[in-house]
Amino acid sequence: MAALFASLGYVTRERRPPPLRPLLARGVEAFPAFSSLFAIAALVQGALIWVALVTVNLVSQRAALSLGEARADQLGWLAGIVILAMVPLVSVLHDLARAASVRFRVRVIRACRCAVTAFVRSPVLVLWSWAWRTTTGWAPVAIGALVAAKLGGRGGAALTALTVVHQLIALSRVAFRASWFATALRAVDRAHRVVRSR
Repeated sequence: MAALFASLGYVTRERRPPPLRPLLARGVEAFPAFSSLFAIAALVQGALIWVALVTVNLVSQRAALSLGEARADQLGWLAGIVILAMVPLVSVLHDLARAASVRFRVRVIRACRCAVTAFVRSPVLVLWSWAWRTTTGWAPVAIGALVAAKLGGRGGAALTALTVVHQLIALSRVAFRASWFATALRAVDRAHRVVRSR
């Protein structure tokens, strides 16, 4: 993934991706930061899920006396969903931090700072860029599931067609992800000037 970021972020003057060896070296160099960022994001997302579940339970219990059990449960789940809505935000910040880590060879704290600055500067644009690509990226999976249901269990040409569809799904998912990574790189490029000037 770091090599993909580097490939998107550093094109040659001929507008071609850099050679493979420097890309892989950049990926290995970014591995410690990527590992730390992954651990932080996983902990924060896990904590948000735990807080959401606790909130559902607490709100349901507190509101049951005044609203009744059915309404209290609905209110509790609504509060939990509001908290769970922050889980994708952590994913967006995680990707922005990874982009900053590769692009500027910065450590975890500086990458996180750059990610937050990039998000704060244009939250709607960043969230929209992530959301439409993530949502649209699931469309090929749904189409592949329908094709697999029709062709599954057969051999010969049907199996070959199913293999081709599988590879096209994988390719389209990578393309959507790479498109989002390119947007994340542009966002942290703009934010880096702000962080550096402080």
